Amino acid sequence: VSTQSTGSFKLFSTLQINTFIEGKMDGTVMQLFYDLAEDRETSIAATKTLVERLQTSSSDSLEYSWKRLVKGMASNRKKARQGFAVALTELLDNFDSIDAKAVYDYCKETNLPSGHVSQKEVRDLYSGFVFCVSALHRSNKVNKSRLYVDILTDLFQVLTKKKLSIKDVVLKVLLDIINDIPQEEISGVFEAFKDELVKGWNQCSAERLVIISFFDQKDPSNASKIIKKHWNFSHLYHPNNYENIAIILKGIHCEDRLKPQLSVILDGITRSPHFKLKKASKHFLSVMESGENKNTVIYTITHFLNSIPDSKVGSFLCSQMLDYLKKPYPHTNDCVAQMTEGVCKRLSEIESCDDKVSVAKALLSAVPKRGTYLHKILDSMIVGYPSESADKLASVLEEIFIQPKLEADPKDISEFRNDCLTWIMQLVRLSSSKSIYALTKFLFIYSYFDVKGECSDFPQVKPAAPDLSSTTIDFCKMKFNSCLKLLTAQIVDGPQKRKGLAEDGRYWVYHLMSSSLLLFTNEQFPMLCDVTGFEEWTALWSVIDEIEAKTLESRSKEDWAFELLFLHAGILFFDEQDQAKVLLNDVFQCYEKYKLGSKENWRSILVDLLISILSYESIMLRNIACECFRMICHDLDNESIQLIMNALESSNENDEEDEESDMGDEDNDEDEDSNDDDDDDDEEEGDDDSEEDDEEMVSESDMGDE
Repeated sequence: VSTQSTGSFKLFSTLQINTFIEGKMDGTVMQLFYDLAEDRETSIAATKTLVERLQTSSSDSLEYSWKRLVKGMASNRKKARQGFAVALTELLDNFDSIDAKAVYDYCKETNLPSGHVSQKEVRDLYSGFVFCVSALHRSNKVNKSRLYVDILTDLFQVLTKKKLSIKDVVLKVLLDIINDIPQEEISGVFEAFKDELVKGWNQCSAERLVIISFFDQKDPSNASKIIKKHWNFSHLYHPNNYENIAIILKGIHCEDRLKPQLSVILDGITRSPHFKLKKASKHFLSVMESGENKNTVIYTITHFLNSIPDSKVGSFLCSQMLDYLKKPYPHTNDCVAQMTEGVCKRLSEIESCDDKVSVAKALLSAVPKRGTYLHKILDSMIVGYPSESADKLASVLEEIFIQPKLEADPKDISEFRNDCLTWIMQLVRLSSSKSIYALTKFLFIYSYFDVKGECSDFPQVKPAAPDLSSTTIDFCKMKFNSCLKLLTAQIVDGPQKRKGLAEDGRYWVYHLMSSSLLLFTNEQFPMLCDVTGFEEWTALWSVIDEIEAKTLESRSKEDWAFELLFLHAGILFFDEQDQAKVLLNDVFQCYEKYKLGSKENWRSILVDLLISILSYESIMLRNIACECFRMICHDLDNESIQLIMNALESSNENDEEDEESDMGDEDNDEDEDSNDDDDDDDEEEGDDDSEEDDEEMVSESDMGDE
């Protein structure tokens, strides 16, 4: 039969041709069966149209339609199976005249394999049978016609077939039907399965175990008798049955299509009132690890993790999962990666702050090196950590940073310490100013002092074991500068709306520098570098004490600006002593003129100093220069403004010179190229024509590509 619109040819059976001849069904209706195998929207539209057309068609057309749908479900063409199943469900729902038993009998006749058929045909036929049964169930025809026993027994027979790749689909349909059977009818179905259930552990498979689990839930009175007699104990998932269950699970390959039945069994184990985690872990993991598929073990461990209380999560992770989580993290989504996602999700569900901290502490004590699953779990846990409990976890990280207690290479320990500092910084950003200051002081001490012992003034500080490497100290300094920058940006509500102030109205940096005085006088904290210039240090503190002696209300903006400069010059003293001395000398001179009320304009000197600080490498000092300028810019004179203009003009001139220099270099390059071309003209004259032809061909090719 040829369709004029497309010019294509379609072959139909004798029944279809007879239908055409008799005029009972036109070609547009026949096209709907082909549309059912197309994309979702086309298939749904075809289903609706088919139902509408059959409303006004004869009973023969209706019978032909549902028979064609039943038989077509065995087709593997495009999405025919899904589309035909949906259409059959709609027909069963909309036409009461369709006999469910007739449909089921026809389904068994056409879709259950008989005789010699290939493995591929067996799969297609069984798939068509299961999809047809699913359509009957979804249309509620099974409940109305009470076909439970026939359908369930046939499905179970399909389920027992060896090397059947669609067992997961068969089992799902079977369990869906059992779930929807009315309670008053379940006993009759149970009797039909009794012969299979009494076989107990001897001939048990994962599918049989799942079915007896469902019957135990639906009909516990009858199921418990059989379980007690043939399954050793009155409860199917009694701890004494763990060994038998483990042997069954050992043979399950944990693929996505087989996870549903594994989940049903594991759910039954963990929800049982007799569940014993320690015994279950011992039996299941030891038996299943001897099997071929390690993924089943991983899936089981993750399932157990979701069933235990929050307080036991940390110990369970370390005792059962560390061997897997210490493996390098790959780019592929393997089973351990799925376990990692499950662990991250479970950790996010822990509510108690103490439980969260204990889990983090247990995991941190076992991190070997970067690039592992465990490292990824800690990253995920800390990123999503609640701000109200960040301080506790930060203190744990500090303890582990000082004494990691890891059996690893020095390089791995150094990297782990760097990771600890990164995690602490992530937590501190969520915390209060006090927490940020505590961390800043912690980082300051380990950046510039060699901690030899403990001190009551600094209880959180202890000797590092093993000693900090040079890379860790450099990383510590970097994090200290980041933390100090974060601290100086804090704004506290109050009369002084300035950045970097503590609640007592003093700069946070002042408290930090005060701590350094205690460290200088303590023999347990020698400096990591040789320090010279204590005269400048003493003079620095005399000026700071002088400014601090004033009340907060009596201080001018200039006092605040000078104190901020002195304090940060003192911080620079630990890293760049020569630069710090030069800066301190300039600030001292400027401050003396300001304090004595010198006729010489000190403002222009200070502005000149702030402009020079902008050329420093330290980002923190450049930011401080800007902050100080904001404090004094309300009263600038002409000379100060001229200094700023000169700096901008000199910057523009330098930019223009750079541009001219670049242009000159380009001109020189062009001249050299032209000279080279002139020298080579005579030698290449004979090749010009061929090169031009080549260029034309290339340009034509490029145009074609475009």
